[in-house]
Amino acid sequence: MTTNLIYKRQLAILLFIMAFTYKVSRLPSLVAEAVGSSGTLLVTLYLALEVVMFSIIYRFATTDGRDSLADNVTYKALSAVLAVSFLFKLTLTYTGGILFAMELLFESISLYEVACALIIPVSYLAYRGVRVIARVGEICFWLIAGVIVLTFVFIKANPVFSNNLPLLNGSFLSLLSDGDKFFFWFGDFTPFLFLSLKSSKRNFVGLSLAVSVIIILLCFVLMYGLYGAGAQYISNFIVKLAGFNQFAAKLGRLDWTGMIIWLIMSVIYLAVYLWAFAEAACEVVKKRRLWVFTGAAAMLITVIAVGDVTKIVRFMEGDVRWLAVVTNYLIPLIFVLLAAAEKKNRAQATLPTGENNEQRA
Repeated sequence: MTTNLIYKRQLAILLFIMAFTYKVSRLPSLVAEAVGSSGTLLVTLYLALEVVMFSIIYRFATTDGRDSLADNVTYKALSAVLAVSFLFKLTLTYTGGILFAMELLFESISLYEVACALIIPVSYLAYRGVRVIARVGEICFWLIAGVIVLTFVFIKANPVFSNNLPLLNGSFLSLLSDGDKFFFWFGDFTPFLFLSLKSSKRNFVGLSLAVSVIIILLCFVLMYGLYGAGAQYISNFIVKLAGFNQFAAKLGRLDWTGMIIWLIMSVIYLAVYLWAFAEAACEVVKKRRLWVFTGAAAMLITVIAVGDVTKIVRFMEGDVRWLAVVTNYLIPLIFVLLAAAEKKNRAQATLPTGENNEQRA
């Protein structure tokens, strides 16, 4: 799939954006509300699964697993399941972008205006494809990295790190039962199943994954340290953290720096998922551009029809979250196993008849 071919250095940038964007914005307050100070431990468990699944997805992408399964019926059926899950995930994160604009950017603006304005750049990037999205990520990366580095280096605050204790404020089983509602907030590497990768002179994929995990966990530790029990009321932590810059006393409020980079990352994030939705759906019906606009229209109509976007967040925490479990953790593994079996069968089919019979014997 040459149209989906990107460099590994571009994947490293997309990996960071996909891992970072929504895990440090809307999610922290929801986790704090659900499990209290155990939030850091809970997110650590989720991130451990993310690392494992990325290794599986990365193997599938680097071995051209998608090409080898082009005619596999099971692969097509599971791709349809992925498309449905991606659409749910898109609606959830699209809702997060709308809430961000309504709560932090504008005081008097309608949901309809924000929803329509946000869908335009997301749809355009998804329509152009992942190569364009990856290039936009490269262009914006230094701004994003610069703001994040300056935010952490020049932070002026007095966090009380003991607010993170106890790391387990109940039984481990209660942590799992109270914290099993956030599966749709994870699995952000699953869209990479539809990529083809080209080697770069320097491969920063592993570094990007490690940095992403460290910064996400650091954000949770700082959130509890700065806000304690009030962490559940923080709407977008990375924006709030940017406001703690020590130069704010001279330059004025600097939380706008966090707003800018988060909005950029959000658009890229949503575009990747909308592109992946179209790619997954194309495995069933090959009309990529039609699927892009279908996905965009479905998101827009759903959000406007529901009206109260917080209902969408709560809905994704319900029973439908088990769909995310299947698509986040089972389907990528099945894809890798199917690709390995398909390649083995093709290798055996190319052997001379005598050698093939000997192997079977």
